[in-house]
Amino acid sequence: MLEELHDIFDDNGFLVDPDFWDRDLALRIADQLGIRELGDSHWAVIDYLRDDFLTNATPPLEEDICRELDLVEDCMQRLFGGAIAAWKVAGLPDPQGDARTSTRDL
Repeated sequence: MLEELHDIFDDNGFLVDPDFWDRDLALRIADQLGIRELGDSHWAVIDYLRDDFLTNATPPLEEDICRELDLVEDCMQRLFGGAIAAWKVAGLPDPQGDARTSTRDL
């Protein structure tokens, strides 16, 4: 489904430039990852991730996201199957190096 857009993703499936992202692309990425529907909680996490990344350029702690959004403690796991999938659906570039350690599975 995303094959025609392969040049905007890196080898690990992360969007190279967050400016290429829109909600339609998020739906396509989610579907590719086996997430069939994005509800209000999904969009709240996605918006939080994007806003935080575009402001700070690093991933926030998973626990902070869930707490700030008043969601269950393991919200990223329950909603997306983990932080990496949430990060990909949010259309953010690969958080390489030390940034990967700021969440449980990024």
